[in-house]
Amino acid sequence: MNAPESPAPAAAPHGGAAADFAASAESAPDLLLHGRYLAPARAAELAEFARFLADARRIARDADPAEAARRLATTEQSLAATPGPAGVQARHILQALQRELAEPRCRTWSDLMLQARFAAMPLGRLLLVLHDEPDPRAAAPADALSGALFLLGRIAACGTEARTTGRSLLPEAWLREAQGEPAMLAEARATPAVRATIARLLERAGPMLEQARALPGLTADPDLRRHLALAGAIAERLARRLARADPLAGPIRLPPWDRARAEFTARWRARRGPARALDTRAP
Repeated sequence: MNAPESPAPAAAPHGGAAADFAASAESAPDLLLHGRYLAPARAAELAEFARFLADARRIARDADPAEAARRLATTEQSLAATPGPAGVQARHILQALQRELAEPRCRTWSDLMLQARFAAMPLGRLLLVLHDEPDPRAAAPADALSGALFLLGRIAACGTEARTTGRSLLPEAWLREAQGEPAMLAEARATPAVRATIARLLERAGPMLEQARALPGLTADPDLRRHLALAGAIAERLARRLARADPLAGPIRLPPWDRARAEFTARWRARRGPARALDTRAP
């Protein structure tokens, strides 16, 4: 795959699926691209794709908006000659980056899910295609897992993004319905309106994570099955942590015991399929 024009050095891959979550909002679904259960050949393909995405995101984040848009459009045109599923999915993600350059504010829930459709869901689809998964029923739970990771990443990064780039990652309409304003995302602590908006997003993420539990059972490749089971289990733990923690106050990380529980849950699900219904509400 061709690298974006004039890339900076690529970021290091995540240290497996249990790495610290959401270094940036865009990178949250990349949990799907790294993991020790992936076969070496597939892991190498996905690592190359992840480097390409890191470079493209760096252009979108660091360059002048007009220059970034030009460079991303040039990269998208160059992908027209790239065969295979990676080229198709990369074009979708480049389109999402260009869209967000043009409109950096998330105004509605529909805006958020449209961005998830192009920025995150291609990653789950790419995993299925690269592993030659034959069951078409796997597509919907793969989209659900990718979309849920996208939502969790937006929640985890909303404070940092508001303070450093001015981007509004949560639906502004929902903030205002909760008697808040987008400027509240730049504060040091979450206001009641921000907490209410986060809780509302987690309520939407819960059914998506529950749907994603079917995904390992719909995949034939045993390595992919374990990888997806672990990604889903980690995402659920992160959703519960986001229900209790304040993402405006600092980074959201899983403690070792939560990671260990996710590993145990993933091993069980990889063998036995979906578990009980998920509750992402704060205790």
